[in-house]
Amino acid sequence: PIHLENDGQIYSGAPGHLQLFASSVTWTLAHTVGGATNSPFADRITALAYSPTAPRLAIGGGEPTRGGDLSVWDPVQFRPLYGWTNLHSDVVLALAWSPDGTRIATGGADRFARLVDTSGGRVLRPLEGHTGHVLGVGWSPNGRMLASGSADNSVKFWDLVTGDKRRQSATFGKE
Repeated sequence: PIHLENDGQIYSGAPGHLQLFASSVTWTLAHTVGGATNSPFADRITALAYSPTAPRLAIGGGEPTRGGDLSVWDPVQFRPLYGWTNLHSDVVLALAWSPDGTRIATGGADRFARLVDTSGGRVLRPLEGHTGHVLGVGWSPNGRMLASGSADNSVKFWDLVTGDKRRQSATFGKE
């Protein structure tokens, strides 16, 4: 087994011995996008997700109670490629790319999850049913189901072919 510690050290174990590898990687800040003036973002950034198929970074955020925005950036050139303003009526809190990289699921403080087609640039459908902020979204490996977790202490499972809610988890004790 191999274990990576937060301090960058790697431990590798084999029968009868343990090896420690010290990481020599040094991180330096390469770019800052946005800031106090001339920011491409309406307000705060609350969610990030890398595409599984291309060098693309989805960035979610927005102004609280005013609108939730989604933009897709080229992380190599540090430039925006496309985006949607007011995708949600409140801040975007969660993002996840589909396994094939053609769709992005978003979760917002407006209690909706939404699906966006990145190839055609259109919003596919809202997924409505939570009574609290949608704090997390996740795809099934085949891209046909989506799970959304909410501050209403539930996880809902959505059939993305029909848009119907298939099932809901038992209520959890915490968000």
